[in-house]
Amino acid sequence: MKDIKFSYTRQKHFSGFDGKFCKIYPVTASDGKILLMCYSHLLLTGSDVFFGKYVTKSFDNGKSFDEPCIQENLKDIFSDGVRKTQNLWPLYNKKHNKWLGFGNAEFYADDKHPILRGGIAVSEPLFSKLDAENGQFYDYEILDFPFEYTAVTPILQFIEYDNGDVLIPFYFVPKDNPKSCCVTVRYDISGDKPKVVEYGKPLSDNKYPRGICEPSIAKLGDKIYMTIRCDDTALWSVSDDGFNFGELHEWTFDDGTVIGCYNTQQHWVINKDGLFLAYTRKGAHNDHVFRHRAPIFMARFDEENGCLIKESEVILVPELGARLGNFHVIETPDGALLTVAEWMQGPGCEKYGSDNTIWATHINWEE
Repeated sequence: MKDIKFSYTRQKHFSGFDGKFCKIYPVTASDGKILLMCYSHLLLTGSDVFFGKYVTKSFDNGKSFDEPCIQENLKDIFSDGVRKTQNLWPLYNKKHNKWLGFGNAEFYADDKHPILRGGIAVSEPLFSKLDAENGQFYDYEILDFPFEYTAVTPILQFIEYDNGDVLIPFYFVPKDNPKSCCVTVRYDISGDKPKVVEYGKPLSDNKYPRGICEPSIAKLGDKIYMTIRCDDTALWSVSDDGFNFGELHEWTFDDGTVIGCYNTQQHWVINKDGLFLAYTRKGAHNDHVFRHRAPIFMARFDEENGCLIKESEVILVPELGARLGNFHVIETPDGALLTVAEWMQGPGCEKYGSDNTIWATHINWEE
């Protein structure tokens, strides 16, 4: 493997905690001039109960941001005692010089309780147009998806083809199976509405209680790699075509030990000469953190041996008591940008120093 050198810096944004809601899951996209960051507010007394979508702009690659504005076009819809909320995240397409939103709609009864079908929280996939200059999503619709589902969510660590099509990973719960699985779908986004071009075979494993979910994908050479969340551990798989993925492998270090990440996301940090993985794990004096979801680490992926190189591990975002489980990574002109919010759910996490800060870690490749 070619040696890859890098440096990294961190910024803190929008610190402050009101004790009732917290900022959660900041997702970014950039066209090289405008960088948009979109996040939700989470009600602390519920379980994954979201209110409102906020967007903020940066003109210096995420070092500073404008004042966040609420999405007037994504206000909750109330009907017959059900609240529908639209979760959309930004995507920028280089080939078509086009901004879009991808995400899902979720449904709540009595304002706070997710609507369940067969024990599964119901959701449907969405897309929208996006005005980056004004920082507003608009004209959202249900996204075409090639499988019947109870719930479905896209993950916006995707691949753009030379012709502008995008390969997006999803996790979904089929109507006939309560366990979630992962799949990739290729969309033509040149027109007014994304059109399904091709899709893969769903990837699943019944030995995990709730299935597998939250896949992220990255391309290196002629291979496409997927990293996957499940309840018990963290997994990865590889494909020659981006649609048909092979055996699921548990993430391990090069000494053979399991990395200790479980029931949370991982994402790729992409360099032209190699891949890194961003993740959380046990064993970092972090037993007081919910599901050990802080700090966020990064380590080099050894694609030849299918493992992470232990001695390459660094901490991208420090642990201050709050979990950092829902984070996002994009490529930037000189490296990568990881964004995450301190998730304040769970009493007492602020005593370690967390205050619902949004962290931005800039990774700069050194030639």
